[in-house]
Amino acid sequence: MNNVMKPTLKTCLARADELGIEIYGDIKRRGKTNAEDGELATFHQWVVYNYPHLAPMCFHPANEWRPDNKTTSFSHYNKMINKGYMPRLADWIFLGANGAPPLLIEMKKENIQDSIDSAKRKQHFIEQCELLHRQQSLGSVVCIALGAEAAKKAFTEYMEKYQ
Repeated sequence: MNNVMKPTLKTCLARADELGIEIYGDIKRRGKTNAEDGELATFHQWVVYNYPHLAPMCFHPANEWRPDNKTTSFSHYNKMINKGYMPRLADWIFLGANGAPPLLIEMKKENIQDSIDSAKRKQHFIEQCELLHRQQSLGSVVCIALGAEAAKKAFTEYMEKYQ
């Protein structure tokens, strides 16, 4: 008998709060919302348009890839990790400028329930929060943004504080 409880949306959000990871956006929002990738692209292009001088310091690491038994090998995955690939790394990173700390934003759908809709995704979310917490403890500014508008708010607040 397995006594390990499966994570729920409530326990995921509680873990983020416990770790001090701020969530921008409405965690109670439900209904159909845009895909994370589209929201991320909208946000990134907004930053590039409004802060073109900072564009060289902003990027999306391709970090959602995982091996499967059909297309890639686990040995290749381990080689990637040995070279610096970091699973669960935030979706968008601003390296900081003029002495400001890095900003790491994990993007989720505006309806967070759709982003973490399975036990596997909930566990992944918890692991992402734990990584963000470790990065925060080393001086980075971190958050979770529910959609592009939430990410814009997080970035704007960061800029007001550090630039």
